[in-house]
Amino acid sequence: GLGLHLSGKKFYDYRRSLPQSTLRGDVVRSMGEKYIADYLFEHGIGYSYELSFRMGSAGIYRPDFCIWVGEGASNRRFVWEHWAFNPSAPSPGHIDDWSPQEIEQYKEDIQRKRDYWSEKGWELIETHSDMLSEGRAPFEAELRLRLENHGIKHEKLSQAELLQRVEHNLRSKLSRLLSQFVSRSLSSECNISVLFDKLTAHNAEDDRE
Repeated sequence: GLGLHLSGKKFYDYRRSLPQSTLRGDVVRSMGEKYIADYLFEHGIGYSYELSFRMGSAGIYRPDFCIWVGEGASNRRFVWEHWAFNPSAPSPGHIDDWSPQEIEQYKEDIQRKRDYWSEKGWELIETHSDMLSEGRAPFEAELRLRLENHGIKHEKLSQAELLQRVEHNLRSKLSRLLSQFVSRSLSSECNISVLFDKLTAHNAEDDRE
């Protein structure tokens, strides 16, 4: 399932096609976030996913992406939010099971977040799920425009460098997971027989688990 049985471009294309697992190895919440994360990765733009901020009485708030560009006095801070629908649309029709009250509340939350970043002095980049209607390539063209409009110049990394980075990130993540598993098994004195019994008795809730 990780695609490590593949090599070269086949491996890269497989990792790029996964619906909610990014090229960097993050698991995101939507296809739009996946495309954004992959685009940033492919163009060498570092990002943090869902960092925690405290937004007054609203409590903990985790924006989709945080980006830092430049160093020292020239450092600029960006937040990227990918909204569930176009906040400018009078009545978004594709939101299943959302009541008019929930849609209105979501719009109010968007404005609250806009005000929050404006007060903090961070630049806000906005996209929304309606922009995915024509597919990945047109959406990525819009991502380039969004970044360039904010003065973030960028070029796509070479295929060789991208492949090396994807393989490194994936193998490093897999190694960490295996190391943690071994450590926990040893600390709980869980031998092979006990472990096998636990696995046999356990019902996974989903394919990822």
